[in-house]
Amino acid sequence: MGASFLYSVVPKFKVTEERKQRLEQALAALSDKELLEDLPFPFQPADDADPEEIRHEVIDAVLVTQEVDSEIWLPGMRWRGLIDGGMSWGDSPTDRFDSFLIANHYNVVMDAMTEMATEDFAKEGQHDSSGQ
Repeated sequence: MGASFLYSVVPKFKVTEERKQRLEQALAALSDKELLEDLPFPFQPADDADPEEIRHEVIDAVLVTQEVDSEIWLPGMRWRGLIDGGMSWGDSPTDRFDSFLIANHYNVVMDAMTEMATEDFAKEGQHDSSGQ
């Protein structure tokens, strides 16, 4: 098996209790069936999967991504992102990479993260073409 370069990006936002609740509400909007139908890697489907436990693990994964200090911004983006990745030989390239995959999996979570990151970016004020 050859090596691959893998990376993942999530929106960067300031974590607060209110924002954590927004993420929890977004996930709560998914029915248990929707949540369990398409579990993100590295979750393994199981007959006894607990939807509430999975929701907590998704929130925990999102919070892990916000601890990363490798930031990305490209002209035209309305928010700053956090990036993680590296070379893979069939495994995760970093310890945090699985958290990025989980955070990216559910659209409702990504939508909430993007909304919060966009709010933070707007509060930063005017940006030139470099995002500075």
